[in-house]
Amino acid sequence: MTVFLEVFGRGDYGAMLFAENCNVQKIYESMVEDGITEKEIEMDNEVITIRIHEFREIDPKFIDLVIDVLGNYDTQKSHDIFEVTPVV
Repeated sequence: MTVFLEVFGRGDYGAMLFAENCNVQKIYESMVEDGITEKEIEMDNEVITIRIHEFREIDPKFIDLVIDVLGNYDTQKSHDIFEVTPVV
């Protein structure tokens, strides 16, 4: 299984703020433990939404391709995905 956290804020820097200040894996594990797939947190006056997306196994080369081709630095500052290790 391949699991991602989708992270976005209402402002311009939500995903970047999250990446710089949060342990992505621990946030994911906490959400699984709480039985939720979406939550909002507030950080530095920014509301950040976090969503869990689970897929069957995805080839890592495809993930790299999508991020390289579709990833845009300006967009990724506010809306990004982070791969996490699935909790079994």
